[in-house]
Amino acid sequence: MCTKKILLEGFLASLKKGLVCFCLSEPPCILEKPESMNVLPGSKVQFSVLFSGTPPLTTKWFKNKKEILSGADCSVSKDNTSSTLELFFAKTVDSGDYVCEIKNDVGATSCQATLFVKGYQSLCETEFLSVCQAISDIKHSGIESTATVLGKMAEFQCIVKGSPTLSVQWKKDENWILEDPKIQKTFENNVATLRIPACEAIHSGKYTCHVVNEAGQDKCFASLTVEGNLYQHPGGNIFHIIHTYQAGTISVKCNALS
Repeated sequence: MCTKKILLEGFLASLKKGLVCFCLSEPPCILEKPESMNVLPGSKVQFSVLFSGTPPLTTKWFKNKKEILSGADCSVSKDNTSSTLELFFAKTVDSGDYVCEIKNDVGATSCQATLFVKGYQSLCETEFLSVCQAISDIKHSGIESTATVLGKMAEFQCIVKGSPTLSVQWKKDENWILEDPKIQKTFENNVATLRIPACEAIHSGKYTCHVVNEAGQDKCFASLTVEGNLYQHPGGNIFHIIHTYQAGTISVKCNALS
């Protein structure tokens, strides 16, 4: 009993001197909710939420009670005070209610936003989108596949027409092309351009141009093949080695780089 009394007296003395402080954990609190949106198909969508609370905080996004994870069509990012859900290329099936759930050790909260991706109108009401052609500066042959060599430029152009507003997105294989310092994307005067100033082996693949307006959508595609391997001659010169096969014989074409 004496020991307990001494400990209590010591605690009260420390409290009186300000040597003891109490740290209370705060449950998560939403400071800014995401806004509901009405968008056209093909639009980029962002839902963001700001919150406070004692860390560690966990955040999750849901649609129809199913958790949304980062993938080819969307990304989920978060830090200590915010979380963002981004849809790269909205589709009509993306319409619905999106819920952000925030938790820590002492509580939980959530918020909701609704996304409506507009359906297509009748063709008599607005001009249907039409993709006229897709060309490459390497081979001006419609949407035929093309080839280039390492280090050379490749460019795809998609000429489109249709009622505004037109939205253009590019895809490589099954992945949307986002911000990439090695790939340039422009859309001016109804010409959508994708340019790769210096091709690498990883740029080989199928490229698709998706164009959308309120009346409909269309797409065109072409394949890019980047050929060649780098070889350094003992003398110091660097070559592109491109293997070609003609009439049953094998020839080797070399492009000197230095």
